[in-house]
Amino acid sequence: ANNRKLLNTNVMATIGGEPITSKTLDDMEEVGFQRHLFVPSYGMAEACLRVTLAVGSEVRVVDGAVSVGFLPRDAVTGRSIRIADGEGQIIDDGLVGEIFIAGPDVSVGYWNKPDLEHQFCCKLSDGREYFATGDLGKVVDQRLYVVGRLKELIIINGRNVYPTDIERIVEAQYPD
Repeated sequence: ANNRKLLNTNVMATIGGEPITSKTLDDMEEVGFQRHLFVPSYGMAEACLRVTLAVGSEVRVVDGAVSVGFLPRDAVTGRSIRIADGEGQIIDDGLVGEIFIAGPDVSVGYWNKPDLEHQFCCKLSDGREYFATGDLGKVVDQRLYVVGRLKELIIINGRNVYPTDIERIVEAQYPD
């Protein structure tokens, strides 16, 4: 009961920096934080920090992953987010691939790091150049879900296994 008082006076909390799971929301709710006050977000320094965020009723959970916001409308923001496979083909909604972003606020490179320039000029199947984030995600109903990092992906017998999925399974089996 005392734990519930710890966070029941907060107004809002932006969370990001790693894939956000439904367990995170449940755990915070258990100590008094109201679920609708979470603002899951996705961002990076290369895109002037915030790329997307979800507020209140916009937050959804799909396969244990929490949405981090609607895809931006290109005509309004000039920003574009696409999910593509390893060949640069934009893939269908619901499928997991690498997250690519483009827009006026996306960096054109790293200072004195020409060897990393390939990340900033990845041409996808729509003909546009994007920044390759190295993050894995999917789009469902125009909402972005971040599920992990490309470099952390484990392939077992041709099947993609994400560390966050392993963490969820272990945490469910050994909650303490």
